[in-house]
Amino acid sequence: MRLFFLITLLACQLAQAETIALKYEGFNIWLDCDRRAAVMYQYTATKDAGNESREHNFLHDPEVPQDCQQKSVKSYKTSQGKYDRGHMVPANHFDHSKTAIKQTNYMVNILPQAAKMNRGAFKASEMIVECLREYADIYVLGGAVWKNDYSNDHFKESHGIETPELFWKILIQGENVIGWIIPNKDEARYGNLDSYLASIHEIERISGV
Repeated sequence: MRLFFLITLLACQLAQAETIALKYEGFNIWLDCDRRAAVMYQYTATKDAGNESREHNFLHDPEVPQDCQQKSVKSYKTSQGKYDRGHMVPANHFDHSKTAIKQTNYMVNILPQAAKMNRGAFKASEMIVECLREYADIYVLGGAVWKNDYSNDHFKESHGIETPELFWKILIQGENVIGWIIPNKDEARYGNLDSYLASIHEIERISGV
């Protein structure tokens, strides 16, 4: 009941911030049209019971207005370091459903992530969910944070999107809660995840949610 209240409260707050609430098969995304980017996502990771193949193609959501979405589905290309099309909601946590795993490849679920961070600390947080969901369901909340650093905004022209400076994530399993604030930089390697542990209060402060 407390978790339902929390998610409802967050949804109301984000709705007031002029975001679009997108409901997919098993996960939710709150999309900021002005940014053409997801500001928050939420899903429940249940016990692994699927092996559907991940989609190779990235797609626009046909139900979302085009002016709310990124201009392109192509990879992020820049001479200023390597960036991945990084999933907010990971495809692997939805491999039980062809529909859901396809929806995770919608560009509304994708943001520019420094490649070594996406394959490093961010992946490590996903692997913790992958492990712990075998014991009990995990409620996952997360989002992106934009600050005043415009030096990494390499994709404004190609995709119409600014690059987030930070990503935050909270896992709730029963009475246990853990959270991180992960910088969108190559220094955020797989073995560095503990360096980014954060309290819920700090996540609230940095995210504004």
